[in-house]
Amino acid sequence: MIKKILILTIPILLFVLIQACKKQQPQMTTEVVNPCDCATEVSAEFKMEEYGWSTERLSETDTMYGGNNLLFTALDSTADYTWYIGAEVITERSFYRNFDASLIGQTLPMHLVVKKTPNKTCFPNDDGYDSITKYITVVAFEGGAQFYIDTNYRIEGVFRMKGINSNDSIDITIDLVNNYLYQATGFNWYQTFVFKNIDGGNTEIPFKKNGTTYRQFWFESNGLGFSSDCYIRFINSPSKIEFKFGSFEGYPSYHFFGRKIN
Repeated sequence: MIKKILILTIPILLFVLIQACKKQQPQMTTEVVNPCDCATEVSAEFKMEEYGWSTERLSETDTMYGGNNLLFTALDSTADYTWYIGAEVITERSFYRNFDASLIGQTLPMHLVVKKTPNKTCFPNDDGYDSITKYITVVAFEGGAQFYIDTNYRIEGVFRMKGINSNDSIDITIDLVNNYLYQATGFNWYQTFVFKNIDGGNTEIPFKKNGTTYRQFWFESNGLGFSSDCYIRFINSPSKIEFKFGSFEGYPSYHFFGRKIN
């Protein structure tokens, strides 16, 4: 009887051992993670963002409208800061200042000094000190009815644009119109931005402005399927631009990048 049990048991044990050997064993890696890959030298890099009426709508910039506010933020969140803004000395990481109309026409230096304990292991030559000077130019606000009558070189014209998910470009025209009859509604829209050929056809899409900085324009919900998440933004220079027109469910939305060609 014992022999029979052994005869039956041995094959079972062999089967279990074979299956166990087939299991994947964790692979040993020889790759060593460099602890300095994510390390950075001490840097005084900072952002300047203009806002006129809401900190929720900010535009990083080197030019701003007189009368608006400018938000300063050091990118390093763990340093000691010394800002020199005009006659002021400021030690906060982030703060804002108003630049009133008396400064229009001036280009002003904004200076930040940063100090912190450096990472000598990764950067043996880092002395823990850095300073950066950036400049902000203050210009007159472009607004009022005249803004929609006279051609504005920064905004009006033809832009060659490419959709964020498209391989082909199209030419989109922006007109600023002080009195615009929108055929789809039959109503006159005053002080209107009109976008033409945005869908590659003859469609015209009007928007009313809902706020502005020098680099960016936001638009109101226009009652035609587009939400208030709509803007045009100048990138680095007045000739490069981004459109983003958010929409409600069931309507098309658009996101373009491009440059002015006329």
